[in-house]
Amino acid sequence: MNTLHCYNSTANLAIFGLDSSQMTSYFSTLTTCLVNRGFFVSITFIAIIEKNLYFWRLWQGTLIRYYLETTQKITINYQLGVSL
Repeated sequence: MNTLHCYNSTANLAIFGLDSSQMTSYFSTLTTCLVNRGFFVSITFIAIIEKNLYFWRLWQGTLIRYYLETTQKITINYQLGVSL
């Protein structure tokens, strides 16, 4: 059930004049729906951030390793007198 559906359901039920116990149950359902939606969104956001950080660290490590290997090759070639 999406958030918009929760809002619409609550608004429609409020318009048609429910008694207090029915309104309480529908507002509690709306609250539960919104909390669940917020929880899902926050978990998804955290997962996306973690995935991006993982790939950044992976690429960063690869780039640093490549830089170090290239620098070593240039240094060794320079010491041996080999031109690139």
